[in-house]
Amino acid sequence: MNRITSFLEGKTVFITGATGFLGQPLVEKILWSAPNVRRIYVLIRPKRLGGRQISSQQRLEKELFRSSVFERMRAVYGDGLGEFLREKLVAVPGDISLDGLGIPAELYETIRNEVDIVINSAAVVSFDSPLDSALALNVLGAQRVARFANDCPKAILIHVSTAYVSGTRRGAIPETNYHKVEAGESSDPFPLCAFTDVDLDIQEICRIIQEVREEAQSPAVDRKLTELLLKRRKSANGVRQPRRREQRESLRKKWLETRLIEAGMSLARRRGWNDTYTYTKAMGEQLVAKERAGRPTVIIRPSIIESSLSEPCPGWLDGLRMADPLIVAIGKGRLKSLPLDPNVVLDLVPVDMVVNVLLASLLDAEEKGNLRIYQIATGHLNPATLGQLYQLIYRYFSQNPMLDRAGQPIRVKKLSFPRRSTFRLQHRLRDVPLDTVERTLEKLSIFSATQKYRRRVSAARAANQKLYYYGEIYEPYLNLHCRFQIENSLALLDRLTPAEREEFDFDVTRLNWRHYVQNVHIPGVKKYILKMQGEGTLEIQGDSISGSPEGGTIYDLLVSTAKEFGLKTAMQIKRDGIWHRFSYQEVLVRADRIAVRLAGFGLQKGDRLVLFSENQPEWGITYFAAASLGLVVVPLDSQTWAREVWSVARFTEAKAILASESCFRSFSSELLAEEMEKTQPVLLLNVNRECLPFEGFPVSCSETTSADAGDQWPVVAVSPDDPASIIFTTGTLVDPKGAVHTHRNFLSNLFAVKHYLPLSSEDNLLSVLPLYHALEFTCGFLAAFSAGATITYLRSLKPKVILETMRETGTTTMLGVPTLYALIRDDLERRVLGTSKSALRSNIMETSKQISHSIARTLGRNIGKKLFARVHEEFGGKLRLLVSGGSALGCHLYDDFKALGLTIYEGYGLTETAPVLTVNPWNLSRRGSAGKAVPGVEISIFRPDKNGVGEIVARTPSLMKEYFRNERATKEVLREGWFHTGDLGWVDEDGYIYITGRIKDVIVTGAGKNVYPCDLEAIYQRIPEISEICVFGIRNGLTEDVHAIVRPNENLLGELPPSEAKKRIQREIQKLGRELPSYQRFQHVHLRTEPFPRKDDGTIDRDQVKAALIEALEGKRQAVEAARIPSGASVYEVLTAELSRLSRVPAKDITPESNLYSDLGLDSLMAIELLLFVENRFGVSVPDDKAAKLQTVSDVLAVIRAGSDSAAPAQPRQGKAGYGSALTYSERSSMNRFLLALSFGSMKMLYQNYFDLELANPDKLPKGTSYIIAANHASHLDSGAIISALGTALGLREARKLHVLGARDYFFDSPVKSWFFSTFLNVIPIDREDTSLSGLRMDQSIVSRGEPILIFPEGTRSRTGQLQGFKPGLGLLARELKVPIVPAYIGGTREAMPVGKLLPRRTKVRVVFGPAISVDGDDVNGNPSRDEHYRAIVEKVRNAIEELRNKFEVQGAAS
Repeated sequence: MNRITSFLEGKTVFITGATGFLGQPLVEKILWSAPNVRRIYVLIRPKRLGGRQISSQQRLEKELFRSSVFERMRAVYGDGLGEFLREKLVAVPGDISLDGLGIPAELYETIRNEVDIVINSAAVVSFDSPLDSALALNVLGAQRVARFANDCPKAILIHVSTAYVSGTRRGAIPETNYHKVEAGESSDPFPLCAFTDVDLDIQEICRIIQEVREEAQSPAVDRKLTELLLKRRKSANGVRQPRRREQRESLRKKWLETRLIEAGMSLARRRGWNDTYTYTKAMGEQLVAKERAGRPTVIIRPSIIESSLSEPCPGWLDGLRMADPLIVAIGKGRLKSLPLDPNVVLDLVPVDMVVNVLLASLLDAEEKGNLRIYQIATGHLNPATLGQLYQLIYRYFSQNPMLDRAGQPIRVKKLSFPRRSTFRLQHRLRDVPLDTVERTLEKLSIFSATQKYRRRVSAARAANQKLYYYGEIYEPYLNLHCRFQIENSLALLDRLTPAEREEFDFDVTRLNWRHYVQNVHIPGVKKYILKMQGEGTLEIQGDSISGSPEGGTIYDLLVSTAKEFGLKTAMQIKRDGIWHRFSYQEVLVRADRIAVRLAGFGLQKGDRLVLFSENQPEWGITYFAAASLGLVVVPLDSQTWAREVWSVARFTEAKAILASESCFRSFSSELLAEEMEKTQPVLLLNVNRECLPFEGFPVSCSETTSADAGDQWPVVAVSPDDPASIIFTTGTLVDPKGAVHTHRNFLSNLFAVKHYLPLSSEDNLLSVLPLYHALEFTCGFLAAFSAGATITYLRSLKPKVILETMRETGTTTMLGVPTLYALIRDDLERRVLGTSKSALRSNIMETSKQISHSIARTLGRNIGKKLFARVHEEFGGKLRLLVSGGSALGCHLYDDFKALGLTIYEGYGLTETAPVLTVNPWNLSRRGSAGKAVPGVEISIFRPDKNGVGEIVARTPSLMKEYFRNERATKEVLREGWFHTGDLGWVDEDGYIYITGRIKDVIVTGAGKNVYPCDLEAIYQRIPEISEICVFGIRNGLTEDVHAIVRPNENLLGELPPSEAKKRIQREIQKLGRELPSYQRFQHVHLRTEPFPRKDDGTIDRDQVKAALIEALEGKRQAVEAARIPSGASVYEVLTAELSRLSRVPAKDITPESNLYSDLGLDSLMAIELLLFVENRFGVSVPDDKAAKLQTVSDVLAVIRAGSDSAAPAQPRQGKAGYGSALTYSERSSMNRFLLALSFGSMKMLYQNYFDLELANPDKLPKGTSYIIAANHASHLDSGAIISALGTALGLREARKLHVLGARDYFFDSPVKSWFFSTFLNVIPIDREDTSLSGLRMDQSIVSRGEPILIFPEGTRSRTGQLQGFKPGLGLLARELKVPIVPAYIGGTREAMPVGKLLPRRTKVRVVFGPAISVDGDDVNGNPSRDEHYRAIVEKVRNAIEELRNKFEVQGAAS
């Protein structure tokens, strides 16, 4: 034992500021290194929070006991840590701003007679705190602590100051009381950066504070506050405001605080310090020296304290420190400049080194007494300049980039170091436009649409102001030219023995800056501040969950809970009317007994066991027994097919099948005889009889004897990273996927979930999901055990039985799946609320729900618990937490329970992640969302589309090791450290995730739009006539049609015949569909009366439903013949024949009421074909506005009949004043021609000189004819690249003929943009999702004049540079215009100016043309699926561009 530890043993310590950044590791280090310290008194000020008084003891337990600073102690003490801390730490109510420290007199006497060491680390650490606060704590507070130490007969005083009390001094800063100026040395009572008498400064500060407070009550300030108050009330837009007096006093308080901040900063800088903090800390030092009265006193002066180097763990932080906001800003690409000198030393020191020098100084204080000053800083002997540290930070984030909201890596910006005046100008240039926009939006705040943009602008301005604030406030510290000498500290270090130096190291000369910044500090910021810990080359590895015992196993969890909760009931089940209960202690005893037996049977660590049982306490006891031996459990559903059980046993080479008696009965004697012959020797053990062999399947006598001869505990070393379970997500016959999970996987996930949804020993959890399911195992079993809760198991899952059990046991918590919650809701509404008895009761129920929702929205109060009191009585009256997983909950079900006064907390995860990735936090649940990533989990969206939807990928400490013996499947889902879930979703700005479906379920429409079945199901489920709905796509040529199968609501439609029910449902679907975009409408709606088939998790088996429908449609399609129009046919017959050809629906099944979209399945391209047919056959041109309203066959007939007499040919849609028209160059005005020629000529020069344009294959461009150029699209520079390429190849005269097709909703959404793009780039508008007839006519007018068209068939820019899906409208355009398509690949523009960038950078651009693709030779008039031909053309063009791209990349690599 070293001298420092020996000195602390048996001592009583008094600490102020123990909950602060330095105080927390100080307390931890004392307890860690000297656990026999007698007692630590912690001075904590009681405070009020939300009208509630929080005592000192409550603050101690909340702010200190739960702190991450005790991570390593939790690993040693486990659940006993709390008891140890309560024994050693004593909360003392008090406040250093009060006389006698605010400690009650009797307690004060007790403490002062006990205390051996007084450590003052309390302070106002904000650089710009109000002057009165800084005076009270940093100055007078330090004086009061020193006086308290003098009252303690034997105490040593340690006062924590800062090295920056040096103020504006330059050069070497000694470890002395250099501020003190003796009488006669200075004629000025207030010398610069020094004190003749600190009391004079105190008097001056008190005078300034009094003046400011008097000014706050003056008439002038009253007038200002009145003006501000009126302005705020005027801009409130009717929002209820606080009473005028209250609001005025609140404004006065803010004004006073601001003035005191300004006064403090002004005074400090006049006196020679940079800010109020360092000025008042220097005064505090003087008072400590003045009051010490010969007592051994130490002053510790650290420089900028940052994260720990190694203790209590590398990178430990509690809140942002000085350098951290700048580090985060650099990592997020937000910081571009700082007004700093890059050659100035940034003096950082790890917090654990400060703690160590503080404790080591006790030796000198005891031996030498007097006043000792120790500076702990790096700048003198181990300096790191600001520029060097920035390079380390820059390299880190370049190699380990942070991700933006779309899941894309953030590019780190190079930092510039301008002069202070330049920095302020840059800030002003950014702030003025934002301020102007914010003021404008404030005036338009009566329009709700402006609120979203107002919030965004305000957030951008706040971020800009924050960066400016940091630059201004830190500028003096980062431009200091001084060095803090550390001779006293190094001399103290030299006096320590090697053992003492190892345990209390503060040798700053050996600090490796690269290691500290990149391997320790930045990962610490990400872990403790940004909560972003995950796998990575420089990330901190290990547990991130506070409370999880490091090195713990599942069996360790049982041991600790049995010790803590003993005889409390852990699990219970009702059998034959009798409750069977198992206490925590009994569970441990039984598990140990079974473990002895299993070891006696010869089972060894790593052997696999199949656990085949229904939910019951014996299931969990058996699992704990296996876990204690390091056996790997393979849990199976009790409903598993008997042969599949044996197949799993063979595949995993299991040594035993542990079955319940009921599950064992599913094994026929024939099956047992057959399987026992071909399966490796396997034990058949009875779970219900503590794993004794089943009758007729004994083990050998020697095994039985060894198993039962005694309770000799087998010694097995089980590691947290040893496998615990193999959970199969598929069967073993085709592609077996068994997720291998370790003990660490399950425990880390359990503690992560508890962070958001905490359980306690008062909870009673009802287990309804099967225990083989990862969600129930981790969150319903292990989580309940870790909290000391009681688990109740059921023999039946009927809603009535569930509710009866909840009432009997006082259930507080339940995990379920949406199907189960829907059954419970339906049972409650039918049986308790009586909705099935009459329509009146059903209407009253719905009205009551709406009332509950309305009050919750307007008043923020949920009255459902009172409004539906009978429902809560059915639940037992104690239910507080409902959790849903397994599949999407659905907004309708969420709303129903919310109206009842119950919130369902939806989560998301997979078996492979053990399982939870996200969950809605307690009291922060969001409708429709699966919640936020739990601590330790990183979620990203892989390759998101323009709406932010993409595949969900994750990194988590609970991720499986592999799929058991399936390397191929493992590699498919584990790529570059990320687990690919196969699920689609998006993340909002607050980190909440929304699941939209599975990748394989996505439907690609004819317009190239992605449709997510889950979204459509949620939208159309709102129709009351629909009970259930299943949506999927069925391939139709090269695209997919959207089909919906609907189960009608029997309560509303039960008495109607099926045909009438279908019509009513279709009317409601069409009515809702008119409010939705075209791609969210159904092409086909089918009625289904029988229940949907379901998967094991309760979700609809979409694949099975889809297969059945395809089989039914196949027979129907065979009846469709090629449309033959008889001579003399009527208009109706001609039209239905064409519709039959387009839709493949027999003409006899088409009626005037048939809906073009839901009944006949027309998509946007088919609709254009129909309009072209009507125009060519009947001579009727249908304008776009009328075409959009056509819904039924009768609508088309009406247009034909009305139009044949009166309709004039429709004209192409023109922009205002001709913007976006298809005028030739010669038809433009002279000014317009000049501007276009100037634009095209300038672009050619720009691309040739700045982008070094390279052109390949210009000879592929057709001569003397019109054509379409189809190019890839990755940047706004693409149009200019093609224009410049044509100008280079054909000359500017020919290039000016080019028309660029641009999205109407992007380039023509305002008059200014319409004028700009049509004038300077010759852009004409198109609808990017739907091809319009007017657009087609405009294009016809262009090609008829022999002019080319440029189109980007992807529809939008690619974020990754990879080719996206092409819109099939290109095929229709080329086929109807009868012109060739020239494929073109543009390279380099994405690198020059990718999506999201406003200014291009210099990069080589290359344009490669391919051979023209002709469409004239393909006659499709007789083809019943013309849309297939259009899409074939598109696919041909896409392949050609892809080929050009590959050649380009090969040539680029070669060069």
